[in-house]
Amino acid sequence: MSRIFILNLTVFTLVACGGSTSSSPEPPILVPPVEPVDSVPAPIFPPNLNATTCTGLDFLDLLSVESSDTTQMGFEADKAIDDNLTSISRWESSVSGAQLTIELGYRHLVKEIGTAWYEGDQRISTFDIALSEDGNTYTTILTNETTSGITESFERFDIPDTVARFVRVISYGDNINSTTSFTEAAVFGCPLDVDVANTECKYCAIQSRP
Repeated sequence: MSRIFILNLTVFTLVACGGSTSSSPEPPILVPPVEPVDSVPAPIFPPNLNATTCTGLDFLDLLSVESSDTTQMGFEADKAIDDNLTSISRWESSVSGAQLTIELGYRHLVKEIGTAWYEGDQRISTFDIALSEDGNTYTTILTNETTSGITESFERFDIPDTVARFVRVISYGDNINSTTSFTEAAVFGCPLDVDVANTECKYCAIQSRP
């Protein structure tokens, strides 16, 4: 949203012997609006759809997330991308095959997926990963993948390099119950539709799966 800053000028009335004078109020000075900096760089338009390769393994910025399968108030989908690994900040669903869809903002070459789960040092969670360029047609990249059950932090899963703008996690609960308790998502890759990607950080030391 553009903002206009108005500088108010205080007008002083000068009083002298034998009379007084006053100056007329001056009109406010309008500072030209400053365009906000977008959280995501403007994509190259029209995108070059033939661009399907790039270099780098960046910890990508996750633009937004949604799920129609949230069943627990206070554990909504946005908790899965809030950079908070504490147990009180997680997405939760009792739906079998619950889906969490993350948007990256534009196309990337996605190379790794990171996941962190509630009580991940005690539970083994099962999930699929599906990717999409347009948000309509998804290709399943990982099927019946399982976590190690030994860490509450991120585990990174290598996937075939895939062009995608949307990342979907489909969860089937864990070895204790069918409830999904997903703490945080991470996506690693490089940009295709911008010159420089917005990133969380480059070459981050999030542990690989043991």
